[in-house]
Amino acid sequence: MKIALIIPSTSTDNARSFYDNKFYSKFLFSNKYMSYLLSIPTLTALTPSKHELRVFDENITSIDYEWQADLAGISVRTMIADRAYEISDTFRRKGVKTVLGGIHPSMCTDEALDHCDSVVIGEAEQVWHRLLDDAENNRLQRIYKAESLTDLSQSPVADRRAISKEQYLTDMVQTTKGCPFHCEFCSVHAYDGQKIRSKTVDQVVNEIKNITSSSVRFEKKHVIFFADDNIIANKKFARELFAAIKPLNINWMCQASINISQDDDLLKLMRESGCGAVFIGFESISQENLSSMDKGINKKFNYIEAINKIQSHGIIIHSSFIVGYDFDSEKSFEELSEFISESKLLMPLINILTPFPGTKLFKRLSDEGKILHTDWSRKNFLPATER
Repeated sequence: MKIALIIPSTSTDNARSFYDNKFYSKFLFSNKYMSYLLSIPTLTALTPSKHELRVFDENITSIDYEWQADLAGISVRTMIADRAYEISDTFRRKGVKTVLGGIHPSMCTDEALDHCDSVVIGEAEQVWHRLLDDAENNRLQRIYKAESLTDLSQSPVADRRAISKEQYLTDMVQTTKGCPFHCEFCSVHAYDGQKIRSKTVDQVVNEIKNITSSSVRFEKKHVIFFADDNIIANKKFARELFAAIKPLNINWMCQASINISQDDDLLKLMRESGCGAVFIGFESISQENLSSMDKGINKKFNYIEAINKIQSHGIIIHSSFIVGYDFDSEKSFEELSEFISESKLLMPLINILTPFPGTKLFKRLSDEGKILHTDWSRKNFLPATER
């Protein structure tokens, strides 16, 4: 079969984020795009070599609808759901079977099925081979559901050969999945589970080594973004990982919880192994908002002290805040502005509160009758700093 794998565009005003914000990457670095969705090289690795495969990342290239694909697989998040549906509808009008996967179709399956031939619920590792076999034999099912979470120690190395080698600033690598926290606004624990699942350290080292010499470089080093939701969720694993990648001579960035500020030895190891920046969700400086968010861990820390400690190790902090919770006011906005100025945070992201499907926030607001519609084109995912 001829298979097209698609990353829909996030260039619309409603679809910018830390991961793939063109404004953010262009402002800090160049006209290149920040990175790709890791789901695509994962699917590439799972696809048998007998199939012909092309990847279209709409953020850096147009989709070739004239390439006569037999199947189009589209990775979907809520912020790009409407564009993904448009792409799928276009392929279907041309007689191409389409499958939608990712967190949004997993949470909004009936909605997604209105725009495709098949939906993958959950992680694709367990179902992708069966789906391709069914598609090849004209028996494609409407739904393929992973019955359990994937054992990452058995995952194949992500295959990046089909993606651009020149258009991305960073390569994505994921070492763990899952999050032990249960923040109200976040869907990670609902999709990936609360138990931390890990690849082996050897798997990660081999994956980094397999990133080709033509990958994106910065100061003659590979740039890696570890896509783990919290790189230090399992500190024992983190220490082993950082020690193992130290000889690889890479620059890397990650996401971590604020309690990293308590561990000087771990911070030192991170910096020595190439960590230049860490993304931390501070979310709010209001204790009431943090309680409402169920972000209890943040309440235990003095933000200024934590920021100073992390930055004292030569690690830049990229910060994120959410505005729009019940305890916000004009005064709290002023206080947040003063805090950001005092703490000297680099380019903080101020995100407008958005109830994503699958979150406790969405359920709470729905139960309270506050979800007025699910027209994703009217949701404003744009960080307030860019309005």
